[in-house]
Amino acid sequence: MSHRLRGGAVAALIALATLVALMVAPGYAAGLTLVGKSRPFAATSSSCTTGTLTVAPSGTPVAGKYTAVTVSGIKGSTCATGRVIVYGSSAPGTIVFTGTGTVTGTTMTATSSAFTPPASAAAAVYLTLNGWLVRATWAYTPPPPPLLSCTTPYDATATCTATVASGTQWPTPPTDYLGMVRISTTSTTAVRWRITMNLSDATLPFLAKALLDTQGGLVLIGTVDCAATPRTITVEGTTAWGNYNTVVAGRTENLQVHGYSTVQSGTLLLRCP
Repeated sequence: MSHRLRGGAVAALIALATLVALMVAPGYAAGLTLVGKSRPFAATSSSCTTGTLTVAPSGTPVAGKYTAVTVSGIKGSTCATGRVIVYGSSAPGTIVFTGTGTVTGTTMTATSSAFTPPASAAAAVYLTLNGWLVRATWAYTPPPPPLLSCTTPYDATATCTATVASGTQWPTPPTDYLGMVRISTTSTTAVRWRITMNLSDATLPFLAKALLDTQGGLVLIGTVDCAATPRTITVEGTTAWGNYNTVVAGRTENLQVHGYSTVQSGTLLLRCP
């Protein structure tokens, strides 16, 4: 074993000496090509902006739907294009908007098909600029519903309208109000109506803690969340009063409610603490 090790060491020394001799030989040296000293380098790339950006629906809505969103707060001058995906709140992971746009200054507007924007607390947004994923938050607060809205839940092709026919309040400052609502339609066939009242509407003298159906022909749909803002209530007409629960072109129906600023007893549509 030891003789083979010494022999291996001698062979290595002989090979090294041969290599040195070749390198110093004039012919070998003349064949070498000298390479100039190179400098070390590093290539880096990063997002074209910093911070958390804001994405919100933009433009004029049609029936509550938008076709564009705007990204604001872009700080980088090199940002050129981007892509936005908005995930809705009705079903987690469902995409409600996807679009691309070109950066102009500190903003970018992306367009796509019409969509109903989700509320900020329940939505998520995915944003890329120049291909880089950028932190962003979705900002949208739905506008309050109107004082009155009318729908025809049993006929998707028909529409109806609810308007204030008359109203009074008393004393001063008011603790009671009485309002009459008129329901109409342009449909030539009778359609069932459903009314939603926004009791938090600014045109009302106070936020009612109790609401009475003075005629007795209303049916409460669902339940009322007293803690919700706005506070809304939805009703339909009873089927026990003939065609009271329907309207048709040329024939309207009315309902009347009494709002109280204090808690009341008895049979009420609404009772809140």
